[in-house]
Amino acid sequence: MEIDKDIQQLISGIESGIHSIERAIELFVESLPGYDFRLHKKVTVEKYDACLRKGPNCFLKFLNQEGILSVEQIQKEHAQRYKDFLLNKLDPQTVRSFITAERLFFQYLFRIGWLQQDLSIGIRLPKPKK
Repeated sequence: MEIDKDIQQLISGIESGIHSIERAIELFVESLPGYDFRLHKKVTVEKYDACLRKGPNCFLKFLNQEGILSVEQIQKEHAQRYKDFLLNKLDPQTVRSFITAERLFFQYLFRIGWLQQDLSIGIRLPKPKK
């Protein structure tokens, strides 16, 4: 009996208890729009995708540079270091989008049971310049 490749990867991930960050982000982004983009607008989904895995300062690249390859390795300290990393490179108003995407991603991971605690708690958005 032949099992579809994606299903086999999912089964092996569940058995090992290790989840790829890239795959987790992909699942999160796919969950956002809902039927006919009723939950989030298309532009919002694209923005979160860029913040988490496609942009030059995306969360995925940051975690890879930190040596974090699976969801289970992510700690609260990584979230704070990522925020500091962004604030050293970007305007606080721009950083707000990245942090919002990161917080929603953490909430998603907690809801589906891939994280034992909700890492989004306590992550504050930077105050915009007046």
